[in-house]
Amino acid sequence: STAQLLSQFLHGEQGALMTAAALTHAVPDYEAKYYAATQTMDEARHVEVYDRYVHKIAERYPMSPWLKELIDATLGSGD
Repeated sequence: STAQLLSQFLHGEQGALMTAAALTHAVPDYEAKYYAATQTMDEARHVEVYDRYVHKIAERYPMSPWLKELIDATLGSGD
């Protein structure tokens, strides 16, 4: 359904936010840290917009197992 799809986009953006934030700690030089911090802010804005949109027009669904697995693997936090 549209609500399920929008919820997954929201969860994906949340994953992108966490990934970009993790990069700020992972990269060695300040120029790369500045870039990652800028990307983190961009992802935060995406999360905010999707969150408002999903809240306004659709029921929220939990993160799908495959998306959780992908985000966990990306962040190195899998089981």
